[in-house]
Amino acid sequence: VVCLTDLKPGMVTFNGRDLYSLDPSYVRSRIAYAGDDALTFNGTLRENIDVWRGNSDETLKEVCEASFIDFSQLNNDIDSDSPILSINDRRKISIARALISDADVYIFDDCFNGFDIKTQIQIVDNIRSVLKGKTVIFVVQNALCSKNSDNIAFIERRTVIASGPHEEMIEKCQMYSEMVRYGGVA
Repeated sequence: VVCLTDLKPGMVTFNGRDLYSLDPSYVRSRIAYAGDDALTFNGTLRENIDVWRGNSDETLKEVCEASFIDFSQLNNDIDSDSPILSINDRRKISIARALISDADVYIFDDCFNGFDIKTQIQIVDNIRSVLKGKTVIFVVQNALCSKNSDNIAFIERRTVIASGPHEEMIEKCQMYSEMVRYGGVA
């Protein structure tokens, strides 16, 4: 396990090039991010998702369906300070905004917590379907969301305890196995 502060030139590559040789603004531009603290701005729902990229209605419909947003509401105005817009609504917008990005890496960082377990699993599966073949990183609290991942890293107190595919993790990581057994969360 390598701590991010211990990284040295040549240890991490991005698109086949040493991360240290790349302009940070280029790297940031190639990463799509949806987080727990989802931001919205005043404008239409369409503008909040598409961010003036000019994507087609077909593309917008796909990301809306994947993130459980009512496509028919795209032209509705959003007041970013409105208490009517729940944190889960904001998270759905953030997920859709990341999905519509043309990125090399997609990070979904703990943005599923407020949803019931069934919805969490469905949105994660939808994301996998939309981004098939892309590099996707999920940070989740529910082990059931990670079940179909290529690789899972179980992290406790900033330390990777175990990593591997789901079946292997059940065998070698007691905490992960218990989370799965008890409905996904500890």
